[in-house]
Amino acid sequence: SLVRWRYRVRLPQSSDTDAAANTVTELARKELPQAGWEIRNRNNASPQLQRNVERFTQFLTIVGLTALLVGGVGVANAVKSHLDRRRASIATLKALGASGRRVFTIYLSQVMILALIGGAIGAALGAIMPFAVSLAFGAIIPIPLIPALHPSELVLAMVYGLLTALAFALWPLGRAHDVPVGALFRDVVAAQPSWPRRTYIALTVAAVLALGTLAILLAYDRRVAILYVAVAACVFILLRLVGSLLMWIAKHAPRARSTGLRMAVANIYRPGALTPTIVLSLGLGIALLVTVIEIDGNLRNQFANELPAKAPSFYFLDIPADQAKPFDDFVRAQAPAAKVEEVPMLRGRIVSARGVQAQDLKPSDDAAWVLQSDRGITYSGTVPDGSRVVEGKWWGPDYQGPPLVSFEKKIADGLGLKLGDTVTVNVLGRD
Repeated sequence: SLVRWRYRVRLPQSSDTDAAANTVTELARKELPQAGWEIRNRNNASPQLQRNVERFTQFLTIVGLTALLVGGVGVANAVKSHLDRRRASIATLKALGASGRRVFTIYLSQVMILALIGGAIGAALGAIMPFAVSLAFGAIIPIPLIPALHPSELVLAMVYGLLTALAFALWPLGRAHDVPVGALFRDVVAAQPSWPRRTYIALTVAAVLALGTLAILLAYDRRVAILYVAVAACVFILLRLVGSLLMWIAKHAPRARSTGLRMAVANIYRPGALTPTIVLSLGLGIALLVTVIEIDGNLRNQFANELPAKAPSFYFLDIPADQAKPFDDFVRAQAPAAKVEEVPMLRGRIVSARGVQAQDLKPSDDAAWVLQSDRGITYSGTVPDGSRVVEGKWWGPDYQGPPLVSFEKKIADGLGLKLGDTVTVNVLGRD
């Protein structure tokens, strides 16, 4: 029969529990790497649940970064629109002797004050939301909800909001620094694209890098954050190029006979056209929305695939062959309507695969558990119900030859197994 020994280690009360547990775990694995222990602590009571929580946390990381990016584009568009409406005021300030730096400072201060007020309102709503959810839905949610205030997280959210507003507002604000009064008035009908001073370009780059670095360093999964930030930057540049390409195509397209259509096409590439802004905003928003939806769908599929469609009410292991018939009779006598499925099974431990010892294998996270202790081994002359062969061919009921073995596809990939590889299993002390 399958025997499991469980040891509970009492840690010193004076030490930090997590640090002491991690120290004991690392020491045990270092001193006895071949012991085959499965070490758990309060932070890893259920590895499968932990993996699901990690996936969900990664999803929340992407959602948070998406919100930052979409919010930043909204800030940039809002600042640009506000400056367009305030051309007369800016021209008046410059005509009265205000320097470009003063104009920049005035409107930057205005943007940051609004960002601070908006961030404070958002932080307050975010702090209240857990209490509201617990009050409204706490009775029907199957897990205990203990809402609490976390000042450090609220401050971090405020920092994210202010840094996002700063990073996306510097560029449009910097354009007004060196534009003369006459150009500001002509900009209404003959806008000329201009880049801000190098100082403002450098400040914009520094703010964007600071925002990206902060998002990566504080993300739960930095690898996911790095990939997301890099891909978002590429998408940002690509959409900007697409907007410019659309303007070029519209400008060089044949002139339409219809006056309305001709004016519509001309508005696509006219000076000050909103084509780049619209393409960037809509394209980026839709791309990020599709990304979140796809990731959400993949997570749902993973969770659904890991749950059996119909799980047994009871299962029994290691019933000796001579007791299988009496046990079956007993179960059917107690529950005549029950469906009983019997599967022959042995217990064995994988000691090597592909000629590599188990302790030297580098399996994926989803397959590492297979090497941790004894596993159930069954045999069948036909493909089991609910299974299908995706590679190779199943042996027949009259097969005679060296032992063959089949693996679940995900486990085989996790162990790096291919057709023809050799797997050594220890059964009752024999390989």
